[in-house]
Amino acid sequence: MDLGTSESDILKILVTKLGISNSEAERYQTNIKFLSRFDDLFAKQYQELFNLDRNKNISILEVGCGPGALAGALHRWYPNAEITGIDRDSEFIRFAREHENGITFVEGDATALPFEDGRFDVVISNTVSEHIELSRFYKEQLRILKTGGICPSYH
Repeated sequence: MDLGTSESDILKILVTKLGISNSEAERYQTNIKFLSRFDDLFAKQYQELFNLDRNKNISILEVGCGPGALAGALHRWYPNAEITGIDRDSEFIRFAREHENGITFVEGDATALPFEDGRFDVVISNTVSEHIELSRFYKEQLRILKTGGICPSYH
């Protein structure tokens, strides 16, 4: 992890900005270079951001799932949810299927999603919107959302 930031600075951020205890942050010190942005260390912050009931049976689609890191984290953080990931890159889908169990991975286009109308409670995309035509992208997400569903998009 080369952020131009020392490991001790990263530990300070974990403690001061994310509210993680010193002992928990120190536990990660030896592995700090390998932390993923979707590491379980950050689960509480994502759960607060997403504001989803982790005990509810919901269906979540990640658009632009890549190799499945966020989909895998969602599967751990929302154990009762049905998680689906979609990406147009067949190699990412192959990798995700091999490394993330309990998740459905589909190859497809974010502007022509292969799902019926009103299929998902939540549609999440992370760093996708800057790569495609926005009106088609969001129109498709809204089409497959259930009434009252949510569609957080991060870039």
